[in-house]
Amino acid sequence: MSESKRSSQVFGLVGVLAGAALVAGCNGGSSSGGGRGQAAAAAIGSTVLAGSLVEARAGHQAVAVEDGNAVLIVGGETLGRPATATAELWRAGRSVPLPAAMAVGRVGHRAVRLPTGEVWIVGGRDAQGVALRSTELYDPARRVFRRGPDLAEARDEAALGVGTSEVVLAFGRQEGSVEVWPLDLSAPRVLRPSVRSGRRGAQALINDNGEVYVAGGVDDDGRPAAPMWVDLTSGAARDAAGRRGEQGDVQHVLGGTAVVATLDGVTVGGYVLGGALGREGFRRVQVVRPDDVELTTLPRLALAFARERAAVVPLARGVLVAGGLAGPTVVGDVEVLTADGAGGAPALTIARFDAEGTALADGTVLISGGRGRDGLPVGVTELIVPAGASAPDAAALFAQARAEQEAFDRLVAERDAAVADVQRLTAELTTTRAALDAATQRVRDLEAQLAQAQAQAQALTAQLDQARQQVSSLQAQQAQLQQQLTAEQVRASQLQQQATAAQQQAAQAQLQAQQAQQQAAQAQQQLAAQQQAAAQAPAAPQGPTFQVGAVTRLGPLVVAGSASSGP
Repeated sequence: MSESKRSSQVFGLVGVLAGAALVAGCNGGSSSGGGRGQAAAAAIGSTVLAGSLVEARAGHQAVAVEDGNAVLIVGGETLGRPATATAELWRAGRSVPLPAAMAVGRVGHRAVRLPTGEVWIVGGRDAQGVALRSTELYDPARRVFRRGPDLAEARDEAALGVGTSEVVLAFGRQEGSVEVWPLDLSAPRVLRPSVRSGRRGAQALINDNGEVYVAGGVDDDGRPAAPMWVDLTSGAARDAAGRRGEQGDVQHVLGGTAVVATLDGVTVGGYVLGGALGREGFRRVQVVRPDDVELTTLPRLALAFARERAAVVPLARGVLVAGGLAGPTVVGDVEVLTADGAGGAPALTIARFDAEGTALADGTVLISGGRGRDGLPVGVTELIVPAGASAPDAAALFAQARAEQEAFDRLVAERDAAVADVQRLTAELTTTRAALDAATQRVRDLEAQLAQAQAQAQALTAQLDQARQQVSSLQAQQAQLQQQLTAEQVRASQLQQQATAAQQQAAQAQLQAQQAQQQAAQAQQQLAAQQQAAAQAPAAPQGPTFQVGAVTRLGPLVVAGSASSGP
């Protein structure tokens, strides 16, 4: 099977994304460089200064937006901040700050343009060095940021790869898992391969077989990490192809940059450029194939010299490599690799490494940010024009930039006038709001007093109802007592009458008793007289005895009352 055909089978599905959004991070590891080679073909037309960034940046992201005619430059380390939330938009040789900013400062994040046109900004670390799970989405139409879905794990300097239906985030600083996100950013699948360490600064390439190739970067101990394959279904990890060393060990290309590109002029394949193999710098171009058991390289195609942490950008047909580290040396060399060979070009004005390279719609490549020879972030941007692309004249480019600057200055003046009006209106609005707030507070106070009065009225009403109920109860009791009193008065009157009658009877009885006593006394007196007379009279013959009342009389004497006589 031919080499180009095999490459097509492996990476054919990602070809539509190779030219615009695939390269989300071009950081590699650290290793040694090599000697300079000879340029053969595919010469660069020119390298043009393209203005300066608003803020010098490193560890940022640069993504083509607005149909590939502008570049979103977001986050990163600046001269004044370890992680910034600011963003700027480069267009036609001039970069302007965006009014909107991300919710959090980020460095070491990743970014990719989605089919919707939005840019997904992923993870990284904040100004305190804490890895982030949060993501953000940039809307190029409105030029604003909004919150995106959180990652399953916090990821700093993760490897990002884009397939036909998914975005893969692999590893990161002290993170050994892999997340597979659908392009609509719904819930991800999380894979946990058996790896010994996390990995930062790597790149990820996705093939048709459902595997992701992770190359470059360093492990958590700072050592260059060997490339590997991860199955996106099972999460199983396996070693990538290498070269058998003299001691029988397997050597891999370490610190290289993985990229999807067209290097045979026809098909899309996966390749690794730069890095080191064993103790030597690696100048050849490694071919990435899942079925390889030995390291495979392209014949007749090599870099001019080994380098790492360069800006590697896929072109329509070929790969551009700019800047990087050749051993400890920061270089600005630029070259293009195509099916025709490797060609040199005018070097960058500012030698740099860890820069971002972004392909534009007109075939040019913008080099932004990175670190210079002093290790500090770089602010100068440069435009690389490959052969066959229309090369803009630097003077015309700056003239256009000056015209846009003048237009921008007018807009700024208009904006400042509008801002002054807004400030005046804001002051008036503030005064009005203060008065409204005071009136509102008074209304609230009155409402509170009214509510308190209503509560008191309700309480008094309740007490009044209770008092009314008590009065009704007392009135009922009074009526009942009045009835009882009337009844008692009637009874007392009856008793009084009875008592009066009894007193009258008692008086009569007493009178009768007195009369009886008087009669008895008289009778006693008479009896006593009779007894005395009888005692004095001679004894008379005995005859019949009569009993009258309580007086016994002798002889024929008869007294009124009951009388009895003998025969």
